[in-house]
Amino acid sequence: MPECYKDASWLREQYHDRGKSLSKIAEESDRHLTTIKYWMEKHEIDRRAAKPPSTDSDVADAEWLRQKYLEEGLSTREIAEEADVHSTTVLKYLNKHGIETRPKERHRSTQMSVSVKRDGYEVIQHREPDGTVSKVFIHRLASVAWFGLDAVADNVIHHADPEDHGRPGVPWDNRESVLQPMSAQEHGRLHNHENG
Repeated sequence: MPECYKDASWLREQYHDRGKSLSKIAEESDRHLTTIKYWMEKHEIDRRAAKPPSTDSDVADAEWLRQKYLEEGLSTREIAEEADVHSTTVLKYLNKHGIETRPKERHRSTQMSVSVKRDGYEVIQHREPDGTVSKVFIHRLASVAWFGLDAVADNVIHHADPEDHGRPGVPWDNRESVLQPMSAQEHGRLHNHENG
């Protein structure tokens, strides 16, 4: 049954006519649950309402639930889908059976922006949810890409004049041929020579 799950009539038959759960269809199709959900939505196949919990439900079986949650690592939503119950029912039985639940995965909300400083240097700024701000110059990132972290870590990056006229380089020109890692002392001497 290669890629039968992409066929609307086959998928509808498996789900509605045969009463299979999406997890069961995914397992039989050797695909992830989200793949089957995608094709269900794409074909606009209505989902069944969750069955009210029953005493003979799979989630009432401690060993079955332990296998799915701990050993297979399924989420409560995935187990609920497979057992055809609501995810709160799964949580209820996890607690009832004394199965320790995993902490909810938090989606970190971070902010990132790119700006150009008055002197022409481009900067990436990253703000963590706790307010911590990190900044890095794009020419330093480019230099790590071109020359490696060891060459950049304790050095400054000089923007050389691409036409070699002894003028300062352009701060937003981050080509390999222009960027030159060097010590702060060497960089200072170079700029003193250019200015004097």
